[in-house]
Amino acid sequence: MTTVIGMLLATIYYTFVAGIGTFYIPDDATLSLKAFVMYLAPLSVFLVAGWGLSIARINTPGDRHSVILKMSAWVALGLYLSVAGWFAISVLLDFVFFFEL
Repeated sequence: MTTVIGMLLATIYYTFVAGIGTFYIPDDATLSLKAFVMYLAPLSVFLVAGWGLSIARINTPGDRHSVILKMSAWVALGLYLSVAGWFAISVLLDFVFFFEL
């Protein structure tokens, strides 16, 4: 589920924000391996977030407090951290692959 959310966020981001000129990929590199890595590598963060949420659910006891509230807090934290990590990896890859002086 987190991977689907990550792919949806990536699609929205690259459609609206990156279209403004945040990330520049040269025309000759659009279908290159660099562009492929640039778009797909940051999505790996959401796989790790999904794995982390499953571990959080396994380790969250079902005592008097609601499991739904606890997992909602974990999901909010996981989504925040994964979006921050996704953006950081995107900026780093943009800098590494397409940096121009």
